[in-house]
Amino acid sequence: MKRKTITFWPKPSSIKFLSHLNFMSSERQIEKLLSSLFPSGHPVLLSSGRSAIYLALLATESNRSKRIQIFEYASHCVLDAISRIATPFGFNDKNTEYKIHYHQWGYTNKILSDSILIEDSVDTLYVPGTPLFQCNGDFEIWSLTKTLGTFTGGVLWCKSKKVAVKCRRIRDSHKRSNLQLFLKIFSEKFNFLSNFWFSREAVNMRLSLFSLGEIEVKIKHWSEEVEGRINKLKILNLYPRNKLKRLPSAIPIDFKNVPTSIKNLFEFKIRHFNGKTVFPLPIHHQVSDKILLKLKKYV
Repeated sequence: MKRKTITFWPKPSSIKFLSHLNFMSSERQIEKLLSSLFPSGHPVLLSSGRSAIYLALLATESNRSKRIQIFEYASHCVLDAISRIATPFGFNDKNTEYKIHYHQWGYTNKILSDSILIEDSVDTLYVPGTPLFQCNGDFEIWSLTKTLGTFTGGVLWCKSKKVAVKCRRIRDSHKRSNLQLFLKIFSEKFNFLSNFWFSREAVNMRLSLFSLGEIEVKIKHWSEEVEGRINKLKILNLYPRNKLKRLPSAIPIDFKNVPTSIKNLFEFKIRHFNGKTVFPLPIHHQVSDKILLKLKKYV
Protein backbone atom coordinates (compact mmCIF):
# COMPACT_ATOMS: atom_id res chain seq x y z
CA MET A 1 0.00 0.00 0.00
CA LYS A 2 1.38 3.38 -1.00
CA ARG A 3 2.22 5.59 1.95
CA LYS A 4 0.47 8.94 2.00
CA THR A 5 2.86 11.85 1.79
CA ILE A 6 2.48 15.08 3.74
CA THR A 7 1.40 18.04 1.63
CA PHE A 8 2.72 21.56 1.98
CA TRP A 9 -0.78 22.95 2.47
CA PRO A 10 -3.62 21.22 4.35
CA LYS A 11 -5.71 18.94 2.13
CA PRO A 12 -9.44 19.74 2.17
CA SER A 13 -11.92 17.03 3.10
CA SER A 14 -14.82 16.19 0.76
CA ILE A 15 -16.78 14.65 3.64
CA LYS A 16 -16.46 17.77 5.81
CA PHE A 17 -17.25 19.95 2.81
CA LEU A 18 -20.55 18.12 2.27
CA SER A 19 -21.39 18.17 5.98
CA HIS A 20 -20.97 21.98 6.03
CA LEU A 21 -23.27 22.75 3.10
CA ASN A 22 -25.40 25.73 4.05
CA PHE A 23 -27.28 27.67 1.40
CA MET A 24 -28.22 30.32 3.96
CA SER A 25 -24.60 31.54 4.08
CA SER A 26 -23.63 34.65 2.13
CA GLU A 27 -20.50 36.64 1.35
CA ARG A 28 -21.64 39.60 3.44
CA GLN A 29 -22.39 37.37 6.41
CA ILE A 30 -18.90 35.87 6.26
CA GLU A 31 -17.31 39.29 5.71
CA LYS A 32 -18.98 40.51 8.90
CA LEU A 33 -17.43 37.57 10.76
CA LEU A 34 -14.01 38.48 9.38
CA SER A 35 -14.49 42.16 10.29
CA SER A 36 -15.29 41.20 13.88
CA LEU A 37 -12.05 39.18 14.08
CA PHE A 38 -9.87 41.73 12.27
CA PRO A 39 -11.37 45.23 12.55
CA SER A 40 -8.39 47.07 11.04
CA GLY A 41 -9.42 46.32 7.44
CA HIS A 42 -12.43 45.84 5.18
CA PRO A 43 -12.74 42.28 3.79
CA VAL A 44 -13.96 41.21 0.37
CA LEU A 45 -14.57 37.46 0.15
CA LEU A 46 -13.42 35.85 -3.09
CA SER A 47 -12.72 32.46 -4.61
CA SER A 48 -8.92 32.53 -4.11
CA GLY A 49 -5.83 34.61 -3.35
CA ARG A 50 -5.02 34.96 -7.04
CA SER A 51 -8.48 36.35 -7.79
CA ALA A 52 -7.82 38.86 -4.98
CA ILE A 53 -4.74 40.14 -6.86
CA TYR A 54 -6.81 40.42 -10.04
CA LEU A 55 -9.60 42.33 -8.29
CA ALA A 56 -7.17 44.73 -6.58
CA LEU A 57 -5.74 45.64 -9.99
CA LEU A 58 -9.24 46.03 -11.46
CA ALA A 59 -10.29 48.30 -8.57
CA THR A 60 -7.27 50.56 -9.08
CA GLU A 61 -8.09 50.73 -12.81
CA SER A 62 -4.71 49.31 -13.73
CA ASN A 63 -3.92 48.42 -17.33
CA ARG A 64 -1.08 47.03 -19.39
CA SER A 65 0.91 50.25 -18.99
CA LYS A 66 1.11 49.74 -15.21
CA ARG A 67 4.43 48.18 -14.22
CA ILE A 68 4.08 45.97 -11.13
CA GLN A 69 7.24 44.97 -9.27
CA ILE A 70 7.00 41.36 -8.12
CA PHE A 71 8.98 39.61 -5.39
CA GLU A 72 11.81 37.09 -5.85
CA TYR A 73 10.67 33.58 -6.84
CA ALA A 74 7.09 34.77 -7.35
CA SER A 75 4.79 31.85 -8.14
CA HIS A 76 3.08 31.22 -11.45
CA CYS A 77 -0.31 32.12 -9.96
CA VAL A 78 0.96 35.60 -8.96
CA LEU A 79 2.44 36.19 -12.40
CA ASP A 80 -0.74 34.94 -14.08
CA ALA A 81 -3.04 37.19 -12.05
CA ILE A 82 -0.93 40.31 -12.64
CA SER A 83 -0.31 39.73 -16.32
CA ARG A 84 -4.02 39.47 -17.12
CA ILE A 85 -4.29 43.22 -16.47
CA ALA A 86 -0.91 44.87 -15.87
CA THR A 87 2.75 44.09 -16.61
CA PRO A 88 4.91 42.24 -14.04
CA PHE A 89 8.53 43.35 -13.65
CA GLY A 90 11.45 41.77 -11.79
CA PHE A 91 12.06 42.32 -8.08
CA ASN A 92 15.20 44.38 -8.78
CA ASP A 93 13.49 46.67 -11.29
CA LYS A 94 12.99 50.11 -9.71
CA ASN A 95 11.17 51.65 -12.67
CA THR A 96 7.73 50.49 -11.52
CA GLU A 97 4.57 52.21 -10.31
CA TYR A 98 3.41 49.58 -7.84
CA LYS A 99 4.82 46.72 -5.84
CA ILE A 100 3.39 43.42 -4.59
CA HIS A 101 5.19 42.49 -1.38
CA TYR A 102 5.31 38.95 0.04
CA HIS A 103 5.31 38.09 3.75
CA GLN A 104 6.55 34.56 3.08
CA TRP A 105 5.05 31.75 5.17
CA GLY A 106 3.90 34.22 7.80
CA TYR A 107 7.24 35.91 8.42
CA THR A 108 6.70 39.67 8.30
CA ASN A 109 9.00 41.25 5.73
CA LYS A 110 8.93 44.91 6.73
CA ILE A 111 10.15 47.52 4.28
CA LEU A 112 9.61 51.24 3.87
CA SER A 113 8.06 52.06 0.52
CA ASP A 114 5.32 54.32 -0.77
CA SER A 115 4.67 52.12 -3.79
CA ILE A 116 3.34 48.96 -2.10
CA LEU A 117 -0.06 48.23 -3.55
CA ILE A 118 -0.64 44.67 -2.33
CA GLU A 119 0.77 42.85 0.69
CA ASP A 120 0.74 39.14 -0.07
CA SER A 121 -0.03 37.27 3.16
CA VAL A 122 -1.68 34.28 1.50
CA ASP A 123 -0.04 31.75 3.81
CA THR A 124 -0.07 33.71 7.09
CA LEU A 125 -2.41 32.69 9.91
CA TYR A 126 -3.34 35.73 11.97
CA VAL A 127 -4.22 35.77 15.66
CA PRO A 128 -7.62 37.55 15.98
CA GLY A 129 -7.22 41.29 16.49
CA THR A 130 -3.86 41.49 14.72
CA PRO A 131 -3.47 44.75 12.73
CA LEU A 132 -3.28 44.37 8.96
CA PHE A 133 -1.15 46.26 6.41
CA GLN A 134 2.21 45.88 8.15
CA CYS A 135 3.94 47.76 5.28
CA ASN A 136 1.17 50.30 4.75
CA GLY A 137 -0.11 48.67 1.54
CA ASP A 138 -3.50 49.55 0.10
CA PHE A 139 -4.54 45.88 -0.03
CA GLU A 140 -3.66 42.63 1.69
CA ILE A 141 -4.53 39.18 0.40
CA TRP A 142 -5.17 35.89 2.18
CA SER A 143 -5.76 32.36 0.94
CA LEU A 144 -8.25 30.42 3.05
CA THR A 145 -7.19 27.27 1.20
CA LYS A 146 -3.63 27.61 2.49
CA THR A 147 -4.43 28.74 6.02
CA LEU A 148 -7.66 26.90 6.88
CA GLY A 149 -7.70 24.00 4.41
CA THR A 150 -10.90 24.91 2.55
CA PHE A 151 -11.45 23.81 -1.05
CA THR A 152 -11.72 27.41 -2.22
CA GLY A 153 -11.67 30.88 -0.73
CA GLY A 154 -9.58 33.99 -0.49
CA VAL A 155 -9.86 37.43 1.09
CA LEU A 156 -8.96 40.80 -0.35
CA TRP A 157 -8.49 43.18 2.58
CA CYS A 158 -8.93 46.85 1.68
CA LYS A 159 -7.57 49.68 3.77
CA SER A 160 -10.34 51.96 2.50
CA LYS A 161 -14.01 51.19 3.15
CA LYS A 162 -14.92 53.03 -0.03
CA VAL A 163 -12.60 50.83 -2.08
CA ALA A 164 -14.02 47.70 -0.42
CA VAL A 165 -17.53 48.72 -1.49
CA LYS A 166 -16.23 49.20 -5.03
CA CYS A 167 -14.54 45.78 -4.98
CA ARG A 168 -17.70 44.04 -3.78
CA ARG A 169 -19.64 45.73 -6.57
CA ILE A 170 -17.16 44.44 -9.16
CA ARG A 171 -17.23 40.95 -7.63
CA ASP A 172 -21.01 40.82 -7.55
CA SER A 173 -21.19 41.76 -11.23
CA HIS A 174 -19.60 38.38 -12.02
CA LYS A 175 -21.55 35.13 -12.21
CA ARG A 176 -20.95 32.36 -9.71
CA SER A 177 -19.16 29.32 -11.11
CA ASN A 178 -20.09 25.91 -9.76
CA LEU A 179 -17.89 24.41 -12.46
CA GLN A 180 -14.76 25.99 -10.96
CA LEU A 181 -15.59 24.54 -7.57
CA PHE A 182 -16.18 21.03 -8.87
CA LEU A 183 -13.03 21.16 -10.99
CA LYS A 184 -11.11 22.01 -7.81
CA ILE A 185 -12.76 19.24 -5.79
CA PHE A 186 -12.25 16.52 -8.40
CA SER A 187 -8.69 17.66 -9.18
CA GLU A 188 -7.76 16.26 -5.77
CA LYS A 189 -8.40 12.84 -7.31
CA PHE A 190 -7.76 13.56 -11.00
CA ASN A 191 -4.80 15.91 -11.18
CA PHE A 192 -5.22 16.82 -14.87
CA LEU A 193 -8.40 18.75 -13.98
CA SER A 194 -6.32 21.29 -12.04
CA ASN A 195 -5.11 22.73 -15.36
CA PHE A 196 -8.68 23.61 -16.33
CA TRP A 197 -9.32 25.13 -12.89
CA PHE A 198 -6.10 27.16 -13.01
CA SER A 199 -6.81 28.60 -16.46
CA ARG A 200 -9.88 30.50 -15.22
CA GLU A 201 -9.35 31.00 -11.50
CA ALA A 202 -7.75 34.45 -11.54
CA VAL A 203 -10.78 35.98 -13.25
CA ASN A 204 -13.36 33.83 -11.44
CA MET A 205 -13.75 35.90 -8.24
CA ARG A 206 -17.19 34.76 -7.06
CA LEU A 207 -17.57 31.72 -4.86
CA SER A 208 -20.06 28.99 -5.57
CA LEU A 209 -22.95 28.93 -3.10
CA PHE A 210 -21.84 25.38 -2.29
CA SER A 211 -18.54 26.79 -0.89
CA LEU A 212 -19.91 29.33 1.55
CA GLY A 213 -21.00 26.91 4.29
CA GLU A 214 -17.55 25.33 4.61
CA ILE A 215 -15.86 28.73 4.74
CA GLU A 216 -18.27 30.09 7.36
CA VAL A 217 -17.73 27.09 9.64
CA LYS A 218 -13.94 27.34 9.33
CA ILE A 219 -13.94 31.05 10.15
CA LYS A 220 -16.17 30.49 13.17
CA HIS A 221 -13.47 28.08 14.41
CA TRP A 222 -10.59 30.44 13.63
CA SER A 223 -9.37 30.59 17.24
CA GLU A 224 -9.13 26.80 17.36
CA GLU A 225 -6.94 26.83 14.24
CA VAL A 226 -4.71 29.44 15.88
CA GLU A 227 -4.47 27.41 19.09
CA GLY A 228 -3.48 24.32 17.11
CA ARG A 229 -0.77 26.25 15.25
CA ILE A 230 0.63 27.63 18.50
CA ASN A 231 0.77 24.10 19.93
CA LYS A 232 2.83 23.00 16.90
CA LEU A 233 5.23 25.88 17.54
CA LYS A 234 5.51 24.85 21.19
CA ILE A 235 6.54 21.33 20.17
CA LEU A 236 9.35 22.86 18.10
CA ASN A 237 10.35 25.19 20.96
CA LEU A 238 9.49 28.20 18.79
CA TYR A 239 6.88 29.60 21.14
CA PRO A 240 6.94 32.27 22.51
CA ARG A 241 10.09 33.22 20.55
CA ASN A 242 7.97 33.45 17.43
CA LYS A 243 6.17 36.71 16.69
CA LEU A 244 2.87 35.63 18.10
CA LYS A 245 0.41 37.72 16.13
CA ARG A 246 1.26 36.42 12.65
CA LEU A 247 1.76 32.67 12.74
CA PRO A 248 3.94 30.94 10.14
CA SER A 249 2.71 28.15 7.89
CA ALA A 250 6.15 26.57 7.54
CA ILE A 251 9.50 26.58 9.32
CA PRO A 252 12.56 26.93 7.04
CA ILE A 253 15.24 24.34 7.84
CA ASP A 254 18.72 24.03 6.33
CA PHE A 255 18.15 21.57 3.50
CA LYS A 256 21.46 19.75 4.09
CA ASN A 257 20.60 18.92 7.69
CA VAL A 258 17.43 16.94 6.97
CA PRO A 259 17.98 13.22 6.22
CA THR A 260 16.50 11.75 3.05
CA SER A 261 14.28 9.38 5.04
CA ILE A 262 12.54 12.40 6.57
CA LYS A 263 12.33 14.32 3.31
CA ASN A 264 10.60 11.35 1.69
CA LEU A 265 7.68 11.75 4.07
CA PHE A 266 6.75 14.94 2.24
CA GLU A 267 5.50 15.47 -1.32
CA PHE A 268 7.85 18.45 -1.78
CA LYS A 269 11.58 18.73 -1.15
CA ILE A 270 12.93 22.26 -1.37
CA ARG A 271 11.81 25.87 -1.51
CA HIS A 272 13.53 29.24 -1.52
CA PHE A 273 13.43 31.47 1.55
CA ASN A 274 15.29 34.79 1.84
CA GLY A 275 17.45 33.79 -1.11
CA LYS A 276 18.45 30.44 0.40
CA THR A 277 17.49 26.87 -0.48
CA VAL A 278 15.63 25.38 2.48
CA PHE A 279 13.45 22.47 3.48
CA PRO A 280 10.11 24.00 4.55
CA LEU A 281 8.55 22.14 7.46
CA PRO A 282 4.77 22.71 7.31
CA ILE A 283 3.00 23.05 10.65
CA HIS A 284 -0.65 22.89 9.62
CA HIS A 285 -3.14 20.74 11.52
CA GLN A 286 -2.56 17.65 9.35
CA VAL A 287 1.14 17.38 10.29
CA SER A 288 1.31 15.02 13.25
CA ASP A 289 3.07 15.86 16.50
CA LYS A 290 5.11 12.68 16.01
CA ILE A 291 6.60 14.02 12.76
CA LEU A 292 7.37 17.37 14.37
CA LEU A 293 9.17 15.68 17.26
CA LYS A 294 11.36 13.82 14.74
CA LEU A 295 12.31 17.10 13.09
CA LYS A 296 12.62 19.18 16.25
CA LYS A 297 16.40 18.81 16.46
CA TYR A 298 16.84 20.22 12.96
CA VAL A 299 14.93 23.45 13.62
